[in-house]
Formats: sequence, C-alpha cells, structure tokens
Amino acid sequence: MTRDMELIRKILTQIKSRSSLNYESIDIPDVDAAILARHVELLHDACLIEALKSNPLNSPHPIFIVKDLTWEGHDFAAAIENDTVWNTIKQKLSPKELAGLPLSIVKQVAIGLLTQSVKSTFGLSG
Repeated sequence: MTRDMELIRKILTQIKSRSSLNYESIDIPDVDAAILARHVELLHDACLIEALKSNPLNSPHPIFIVKDLTWEGHDFAAAIENDTVWNTIKQKLSPKELAGLPLSIVKQVAIGLLTQSVKSTFGLSG
C-alpha cells in the first residue's frame, strides 16, 4: 500500500475539528475501510494521534477509535491544513514523491513553510 498524504491530511483535519474528547471512529466518505484503518494505524504508530486499537475476529483489519491529536499531531495538522503550505508542497512534489518521503521530512518542510509565512506576515526575516 502506498501512503496517501491527502488522506492523512483529511484524517488529521477531521480529528482536529472535533469538539469532544470522546473516543470515536474516523469516517472519510468514499475511502475504503481497510485503507482508512491502515492510515489511522500509521498516524497512531507515528505518535500523531491518541487512539485505541482493537482486532475483532470478524474484521479483516484493525479498528481504531480516536480521542485526539497529540502535541506533535497538532503541530503537523496546523502546518498541512494551511492551504498555502499544502499547495506549495503539492506544487513541488508529486503524490508519489510525497508518499515516498519520511513523514518527519514532510512535517519538517510543512512547519518550515508555515514558519516562513508567519514571519513574512510580521515582517520578520530569517
């Protein structure tokens, strides 16, 4: 399976927009349940979300219920939910290139672009 950074962005945005800290499942319309579960699992393994995992006997894939983003998850979500940052990344990298990069690099680049944007807003250089 190839990692889908657009899906990662949708998942993080959905979690961040929640008003409750109750454990809830993630639902992204028109996304295969197994692919969604795997991407949630990747986010959990990367310590970007707080989630509980179960492996029901009658399910072909694990089921996750998600509470919230972690501190690192909030930082990453803040960077990639910014349309200017996200569009800049997508202009420079194809979906395949983006999926092939380590998540830590994508996060670092996104936060760097957001930092530049905020500094520019305040007239700061460097």
